[in-house]
Amino acid sequence: MPIDIRYHAVSLLAVFLALALGILVGFAMVDPGQIRQFVEAVKKDNEHTRTQNREELESLRQQTKICQSFEKALLPLAVKGRLEGKRVALLLDHDPGRNSPAPILRKVLENSGGRLTAVVLLYSRFGRLKDEEADRIFAGRGIVCPPGTDKRSFLAGRIGRRIAEGGSDLPRYLEEEGLIGLSSRSDFSQSVDAVVVVGGSTLDSQFVEDVEEPMLRAIEKSGRRLVGCELSQDSGAAVEFFQRLDLPTVDCVDTYPGQVALVLALAGKDGNFGTKESADRLLPDLE
Repeated sequence: MPIDIRYHAVSLLAVFLALALGILVGFAMVDPGQIRQFVEAVKKDNEHTRTQNREELESLRQQTKICQSFEKALLPLAVKGRLEGKRVALLLDHDPGRNSPAPILRKVLENSGGRLTAVVLLYSRFGRLKDEEADRIFAGRGIVCPPGTDKRSFLAGRIGRRIAEGGSDLPRYLEEEGLIGLSSRSDFSQSVDAVVVVGGSTLDSQFVEDVEEPMLRAIEKSGRRLVGCELSQDSGAAVEFFQRLDLPTVDCVDTYPGQVALVLALAGKDGNFGTKESADRLLPDLE
C-alpha cells in the first residue's frame, strides 16, 4: 500500500502537541512555591560548582608556577658543561613576526658551556627566487651552478654548507639580497659543531622541497650535529618533517624540559623528545 506522507506528518505533529500539552498541564499542577524553591536550589548548586571550579583552577595555577620555578632552578644543573666549548648555529624557519626563541636558546647554550655563534632566519622570498635572480647572485659570487640543477636548491645547499663550515661571507651577501635575516652577533668566520633548526607551525611544501630540505641535507652532509625543533604551541608539522629526514627532534623547545632535551640531543642523544604524539619520550636519559 502506498505511503501517505501527509498522514505521517499529521501523526508526528499530534504526538508533539500531546507532549507539549502534557508538560504544560504538569507545570500547572505544581505549586508555584515549589517551583521557586527548585529554582533557588539550582542557583545555589551552580554557584557552589562555580566556586569549586575557581578554587581548583587557582590551585592548578599555583602548582604550575611551583613546577615551573622548580624546573627553572634545575635547568642550569641539568645542562651544565654538556656542550663545553661547542659552537652552535640557530636556523629559524618561521614567521618573522613571532617572538624569536633565540634569546632563550642563547642562554641555555651558555649555561651548558656552549656558544650560539649565529642566528639565521629563512625568508619566504628565498622560495620565490627566480632563475634570473639566482643567476645574478651566482655571477656576483663567482658560483657555477651545474646544468639542469634547480637553482634555489643549489643555492640553499650552498648556504647550508657555509653556515656549517664557516669561512665565508655568503650569508651576509644573501642577507643583503633579502633571502635570509641574520642577528647582529652572527659570526661565520669559523665552523660550528652543531646546528639547531626551529620550524614553524605551518610548512609550505614547495619551500620545504626547494629550500629547506636541501639546506638541511647539506648541513648534515658536512658532518655537523643537526637537531630539529619546534615550539610547544605549534602543530607538529615541522617535527614530522624533521623526523622524515631522520633527525633527532624536540617538539617543545620553548619549555624547560624541551631545553634540557635540546642540549642532550646536541650532545649526542638520539630520539624524538617532547610532549606531542610524535615524541618517543619527554627527555633523553639523564646520565
